[in-house]
Amino acid sequence: MRSRYLTRHGDSWVFQIRVPRRLDPSSSFSSLRVSIGVMPARQARILSTVLAGAAQTLFARTTMNDISHLDHEERRDLFTSRIEALIPMFRGLHTLDQSVLPNDLKTPAADHAFDVLAAIGFDQARGHGLYASTAIDHAAPMLAMLRDEDLARAYVDPQPDTGEPKTQSAKVAEQLASQTELLADLLRKQAEPSFKGPLFSAAADKYIKKLEDAHGEDYDELKYLKHRKVVFIQICGDKPVDAYTLDDLQHFMNEVSWLPANISKQPDYDVNRVCDYIDENRNAPKGARKKTLGKSTLENNYVGKVKTIIRAGCHSAHVPYLLSGARIITPKRARPAKPRHAPAREVFTDTCPSSPMPHTCSSRWSAGVTSADRSC
Repeated sequence: MRSRYLTRHGDSWVFQIRVPRRLDPSSSFSSLRVSIGVMPARQARILSTVLAGAAQTLFARTTMNDISHLDHEERRDLFTSRIEALIPMFRGLHTLDQSVLPNDLKTPAADHAFDVLAAIGFDQARGHGLYASTAIDHAAPMLAMLRDEDLARAYVDPQPDTGEPKTQSAKVAEQLASQTELLADLLRKQAEPSFKGPLFSAAADKYIKKLEDAHGEDYDELKYLKHRKVVFIQICGDKPVDAYTLDDLQHFMNEVSWLPANISKQPDYDVNRVCDYIDENRNAPKGARKKTLGKSTLENNYVGKVKTIIRAGCHSAHVPYLLSGARIITPKRARPAKPRHAPAREVFTDTCPSSPMPHTCSSRWSAGVTSADRSC
């Protein structure tokens, strides 16, 4: 029996689902794909069906307003990470459904197991934490506990050592518990952040070089990216791209919102003094402050470009991009966009003496008018 939500990659099963048209009007997303591991085909089909239901619930609860501040890749990362976080829990539910544990043991064992399984899903979805490593099947001891009574009792109700000879099952349970404790201790020591991404400066240079190779050295976007690179480093420091947090981006937004507009066009402008310009404008008397950057410029041309560089650096280093759902607050002091009104029709149209129909005399607006009609 085939499943529309299931495919394979080598020995591993892969869950797949399409984002609804409501959340992807342009149909720009390919199917979301999440590895669910190596398991029997029947179990994989059941898990994929359950995940599909959970994903549909996620889509139903998501509105365009929830994701309007995210770009295409960030939306994809957000949906994928939320689905990944559910996998350990659903593996536990499938195992619990087949469990033969006594009723007096099943409830406390499940309580303990699902606390851990939820933490595993959360850490692996965000890419850091005690259970973040995907090289280890952290869920395996919890699933084994839900299947085996001796292991469950060893976890839930450990017995004091009476000095009496232990059964073989008790010895195995004790050994597994000891190994689990050693593994947990090792993981705690490794839980300190160990960032693997390139420095922001290196990621920016690589991204700029990529655009330059594609569009040429005269590509207008390059000068803006080079400027934003230095501004961000001056404010937030040069760190591995996977070390930046939501707090860093919010700090960057707060600081750069004090930067005077068009200051980079001044003849004596020095980008390495950007923090001085910010402090001078912030500390100036209210009536003497210079006009600051606009809301759209802050969101798209400063924070937006920084997020693009960080994401590109994470993807090139194959490390999780953790800022996909980051919602940055734009300070109220940011200048709102100027209202733009469509020009009056008379600006673009006129009535030609030889034609009763109004039309434009400008070649820009007269693609369908003959040369004779343009004589006015």
